[in-house]
Formats: sequence, C-alpha cells, structure tokens
Amino acid sequence: MNKFLHNLGVPSDWEVCDIFGFGPDELAIVPRPVASVIMLFPYNDAYKQRKNEEELQLKDKGQEVSDDIYFVKQYVHNACGTMALIHSVANNRDKIQLEDGILKRFLDEGQNMSPSDRGEMLTKAEDIINTHREIAIEGQTQYKQRKNEEELKLKGKGQQVSDDIYYIKQYVHNACGTMALIHSVANNRDKIQLEDGILKRFLDEGQNMSPSDRGEMLTKAEDIINTHREIAIEGQTQPPDPEDMIPYHFVAFVCKDGCLYELDGLKFDPINYGPTTPDSLLEDTVSLIQEKYVVQDPDNIYFTLLALSKCY
Repeated sequence: MNKFLHNLGVPSDWEVCDIFGFGPDELAIVPRPVASVIMLFPYNDAYKQRKNEEELQLKDKGQEVSDDIYFVKQYVHNACGTMALIHSVANNRDKIQLEDGILKRFLDEGQNMSPSDRGEMLTKAEDIINTHREIAIEGQTQYKQRKNEEELKLKGKGQQVSDDIYYIKQYVHNACGTMALIHSVANNRDKIQLEDGILKRFLDEGQNMSPSDRGEMLTKAEDIINTHREIAIEGQTQPPDPEDMIPYHFVAFVCKDGCLYELDGLKFDPINYGPTTPDSLLEDTVSLIQEKYVVQDPDNIYFTLLALSKCY
C-alpha cells in the first residue's frame, strides 16, 4: 500500500501502518497524526444487508454531508483498496501536500465533479489503474522470488528438521487456511486430544507418509474438503465457486469539518456518524467499528484496521 501511495505522489513521510487491536495500549502506539482509518472486512451478506438498511434509513431521514467531502463512486472491480487510499488522501489535502503526479492530477481534475463522474473518470484513469496492477504483480513476484531464494539457500546449506514434524504439501487451490489449521493441530497432538472423526482419521492415515503423499491424500479427502466448503458458504444465499477468492472490502474513515465520515464507494453517499476531531479520529472510529460492525456481525473475526499516519 505504501509503495502504491508514494508512486502516486504522496510524500514518503505519510504511511499506512497496522492497528494491532482495539484497546488503549494498541491504539497508543499508532503514529500520530492519523489522517484516516482504513478497515478491511468480508464483503458478505451481513454487509449487504446493513448497506441496504442504512441507505433506506438515510434516504428517509436525510443527513448533513459537508460540501468539502471528496467522494468517489466505485465502478472499478476489485479496486476498493485503491478507493480507500484515494478517499483518505483526497480528504486530507490540508495535511498531505501532494507532489505533482498521478493522484494530484486526478483529484484536481475531479474537484468540481459529482461522485459518479469521478467514479467514471477513475475507470479511465489508466495511470492509476496501471500503477495499482504493477504494485499488485510486484508483490506476488516478490513472494515467489523470496520463496525460490529461500529454497535454494536451504538446499545449499541444509537445515535440521525434526522427524516429528507433521508437514503436508499443498495441492488444493484456496485451501491455505485449512492447511494452516491442519498443521497447527497435527503438530500439537500431545496437547490437543482429538475426538474420533475426520481430522483424526486423516492424520493417523498419513502418519508414515511423505509430505507429498499427504498432500495428494488431502486432494482426495472429500470429507475434509466438503466440511471446508460447507463452513465457507454458511450464511450465504449464493454458494461461491470454490475456485473464487473470498471477497473482502476496504472502506475509509476520515474527519471532515468536525464530523466522522465513512467513505465507501459502493454506498450511495458518504455516511456522517457525528462529531469527532482530528485528535480523536482513531479512537472514535474504533468505537464506531466495534458498535456498527463487530457487534452486528459477532461471528466474523476477519477485521483488519490500518491507519494513514505521518511517520516522522
């Protein structure tokens, strides 16, 4: 995210950093000032229902939205991370002095446009879209390069691996979460007393196999695969294709004219959540997220928070 921002012309002293928790100790270590809070969460039925109910309520009752809010409708598929960054920077130009470049030109050109027209303009902003793609591809390339370098290094120097390690090669697409859980349990059977069932049978059967053979066995373990799929689609009206990536969504929260706004390009308008200050933006946003997202979707643990902060 930071390389993308800096390539667009955001000064290098502004960076996106992790927020490690909701408590005061975790929030205290976030660099200040905080220009925006960015949230990543599953794009699921709970979100869609909340979005529809919110839209009906606000269209009925109305809300006050500052004329200074820079809002962009999202029409580009899989660009919510880019949208959150654009919203974060566009609504903090009094703090963030943009260098001449891609983002400054885009924001200046769209200054007097409607949110819909800005969204249409973004669909044609090849410089922003290409920068997004280059960074995304680079990240994938770096992982593969790091993996290959690590493999060559270890094959050259060697390493000591315990004979008791239960390791499985992954051959099932989109099953890395399942793999992590199996590895976690399989290597702690002295602590975790498994009940007779699917996982115990799988681990026992693969006990004396090679990692590759265990991986091949997992590709045919219909009971584990079906359990994985059932849990993945639980609560969804339309089961996803197993080959599809799980969808997630980014939104940004900013302080503008003394109010806390949620900026989500898939929603009909910015959402005004009431008073805040630049100094209390982080704490107020975390409280809002706990109330509006965490409490209303208690079974979902997949929330990630980031802050766009000035790092001296």
